[in-house]
Amino acid sequence: MKFEQPILMPNKLKNDLEDAELNLRDTKLRYVAERVGIISEISRSYYSLFDLSFSAKTYQTQLANLQRAREIFHARAHADSISSTDSIQIELEYVNVQENLLESQSRLRQELANLKQRLRINPDDSIFITPSVNPCSVVVRLEDALRKGQQLNSYLQRLQIGARRAQLELTSEKGKNAFSMRLELTYGVENSDEQFLDMWSDYNNSNTVRLNAYVPIWDWGERKARILSRQCDIDRAQLDIQESREDLKKNITNDVNNLAAYRDRFSTMQKSMSMADTLMTATLNNYLIGRVSTQDVLQVIIRHKDTMLKLGSAWFGYRRSLLGLLIDTYYDYEHGVSFTER
Repeated sequence: MKFEQPILMPNKLKNDLEDAELNLRDTKLRYVAERVGIISEISRSYYSLFDLSFSAKTYQTQLANLQRAREIFHARAHADSISSTDSIQIELEYVNVQENLLESQSRLRQELANLKQRLRINPDDSIFITPSVNPCSVVVRLEDALRKGQQLNSYLQRLQIGARRAQLELTSEKGKNAFSMRLELTYGVENSDEQFLDMWSDYNNSNTVRLNAYVPIWDWGERKARILSRQCDIDRAQLDIQESREDLKKNITNDVNNLAAYRDRFSTMQKSMSMADTLMTATLNNYLIGRVSTQDVLQVIIRHKDTMLKLGSAWFGYRRSLLGLLIDTYYDYEHGVSFTER
C-alpha cells in the first residue's frame, strides 16, 4: 500500500470540481438570459404593434366623431344658413384623418408580416391585436427592486462566476514552479522466488517514509509575471462587477421612478379621457341645436383625439418600464415570478 500527500500545493481535484460546478451554473444563467432576451424582443415588437393598433383605433374614433359632425352639418344645412367654409373644413379634416387611418393600418399590416417572419409563423395565420389598455396597478419598492437586481440579474452573476474562475486560475498559477513537498508512505512485504514456491514463507517487510521537496532557484521572473497577470485578471473582473452594479442600480432606479410616474399619469389621463368623452357628447349635442360653431366642434374632436393618444402613451410608458424592470431584475413583478428560479 502506498499513500501520497502533497504539501503546499493547490488541491487540483477540488478546484476542478468547483470549476465544473461554475460551468454548469454559467450554462444555466446563460439559458435564463437568452429566455429573458427573447421575451424582451417579442414584447417590444408586440408593444410596437399595439401602438400602431391603438393609433388606428384613435383615428377610427376621431373619424366616427367627424362623421357624426358631418351628419349634423348636413341636417342643419337645410334649415339654417351655414357658411360653405364650414363644410370645407369638416370635409378636409375628415379626409386627413382618413388618410392617417389608412397609413396606420398599412404600417400595422407590414409590422404584423415582419413579426410572422421573425417568429416563423405561417403567413396564412392571423395575429390579432386588441387595442385595449388595462389598469396600471403594479407598485414596486425601490429597495426590493435593487435587492432582486443584485441577487437575480444573470449578467451580474456571470461576472461573479468569471471573477471566481480568475481566483481559481490564480491559485493554480501560484502552485506552478513553486516550493512544494510530497510525503510518501508505503507499507507492505516483498520477496523474490523464481518458481513462486516460497513467496510467503520467507519475506521481508517493505515500509518506507519519503519526503520529497521541490525548491525552485531561478526562473528569470516568469512565475512572478504569471501571478501578476492572473491578479490583473481578478482586479479587472472586480472592476467590471462594480461598474455593472452601479449601472444596474441606476437603471433600476430609473425604471422604478418611471413606473410610478407613468402609473400616476395613466390614472390622470383616465379621468381626462372620461371628461373628454363627456365634452365630446355635449359638444355634438350643442352643435345639433346650433349653440356651438363648426370650428369649436373640430377643436373638441382634435382635443379628444390628443387625449386618447396621451392615454395610450402613458400606458405604453408604464408597460415599457415594467419590461425594463423585468430585464434588469429578472423578476416579473406583474405575476410575482423570478426567472432564475422557475
